[in-house]
Amino acid sequence: MPVDIINVSSPALRTREGRVRRFADAVYEIELTDDAPDLEVGTRVVLNMRDGGRRRVTAIVEFHKGRELRVLERSASTPDKRIYPRLAGGIPLRYRVLATDEDVGAAHPWLLGEDGQGGPADAWRSPDPFMNFSVTGLRFDDAQACAAGDRLLCEFGVPGDQRRWRALARVVRLDPIPTNEPSDGGATHHVAVAFEQLPDDAAEALTQYTLRLQRAHL
Repeated sequence: MPVDIINVSSPALRTREGRVRRFADAVYEIELTDDAPDLEVGTRVVLNMRDGGRRRVTAIVEFHKGRELRVLERSASTPDKRIYPRLAGGIPLRYRVLATDEDVGAAHPWLLGEDGQGGPADAWRSPDPFMNFSVTGLRFDDAQACAAGDRLLCEFGVPGDQRRWRALARVVRLDPIPTNEPSDGGATHHVAVAFEQLPDDAAEALTQYTLRLQRAHL
């Protein structure tokens, strides 16, 4: 089956072509059309299947030598048709859970860019940047450090841009990661959050990154 391999670990989102030779136990064995030196072990990729309903797979490179590539599937889906589609990409994120008795208003100066930690340094968490995202929210993997309904202070960026943005988000879903699904860094749950306050330029940066990924998928 023909496949495009998109390197989402790289800001350039370089796309390689190949053919799936074998798939078993969540492992894809792929023959590349060139050596693709950027696809090192540990690289995060998206596989865009040209057949089979244009199925898309997020995966990690396990082995690469010459034109032989082996990747481990993390998740698979059909393309998102919503107005603001969720895509998989590298979003550097750190967040802090607001305590139930903590005044959100007190965080507004930090959200507006005021210098400061935005709370105790050891209260911040940095999950794996390989996550699903859209202009309306994020879905990442982490240990269970929050609950549905919690509000989060978030600071994040997008690949290829040195800027960082601050946002207020609410946890809308918290699901245990199935035991048969690979996870990294001690993550135990899928955490879905919706932005409640997001700067306009942050929304624009997420939109442009979405468009870059969509063009890479075409």
